[in-house]
Amino acid sequence: MVYHDPVFLIGGDSYITLELGDDGSLYLNLYVLKVEKMMREANFPWLIDTTATRTTIMVQYDPIKIHADEVVAELRGLISSGVNVPEKVPSKLIHLPVLYNDPLT
Repeated sequence: MVYHDPVFLIGGDSYITLELGDDGSLYLNLYVLKVEKMMREANFPWLIDTTATRTTIMVQYDPIKIHADEVVAELRGLISSGVNVPEKVPSKLIHLPVLYNDPLT
């Protein structure tokens, strides 16, 4: 489930973890990746790096340029502007031949 209000967890002097949901579904994972892409496209001058997982994004920021409360406010604003996750994602179906009880292996 995607949280209506994301959870922000302070992680030291220059990290914030942004928790966006709790179920690990494909939709939530696509949502997380879309938010991470939106953050990169926003070109925040304080953003150093991001690391996305299935339900969270760890954000590394420059504490000389911005305070953690301001990072949270900017990220809340970015997410509240709307996150558009597509209903369908282009994908491929791949068939891999498998042989069980192979006498050679």
